[in-house]
Amino acid sequence: MLAAAAAALSAGCGGSDDRPTTAPTITAPPTDAAVPTVERYVAALRHGDAEAACALFSDQGEQASLDRMEGTEFAAESCEELVGKVASAFDEQLDGAEAETFVESATDATVAVKAEDGTPLFALNLVKEDGDWRIDETLPPGEQG
Repeated sequence: MLAAAAAALSAGCGGSDDRPTTAPTITAPPTDAAVPTVERYVAALRHGDAEAACALFSDQGEQASLDRMEGTEFAAESCEELVGKVASAFDEQLDGAEAETFVESATDATVAVKAEDGTPLFALNLVKEDGDWRIDETLPPGEQG
C-alpha cells in the first residue's frame, strides 16, 4: 500500500512542461519607513522652522526642489524661502496632516502629504542617504512621482 502511494505521488511530480520558467515577481507593500522623515518635515513646516525642514533634504534635494518649483507659485531662491511658501500655502491644512507612502524601495520612496480630510497637499520623493531617509525632491501639488 505504501509503495502504491509513493508511486502515485511521484507520478504527479514532474514530467510536465507547463511549469513556469522564471520565478514570479513578488512586490512587497510599502513599509512606510520614510514616513517619519516626512512627519518631521511637516512638523517643521507647522512650527515655521525652515532650518529644521531644510536639514531633512538630501545633498541634491534642495536644488532639485527649487528647480522643480520654477514657474509655480512656490518658485524660490532658497530652501528656506521654498519651505516658507509651502508652510504659508498649507498653513491650516497642516494641522492633522498625514503622510502616505505611494512607492517605496530599499533606496527611494514617494510619500504624499494629505490634509486631515484626505485632500492631497503635496508629495515628496525621498532617498536613503547614509542610512537615513532624506527629501530628494518636493513635488508640486497634484504631482506624485
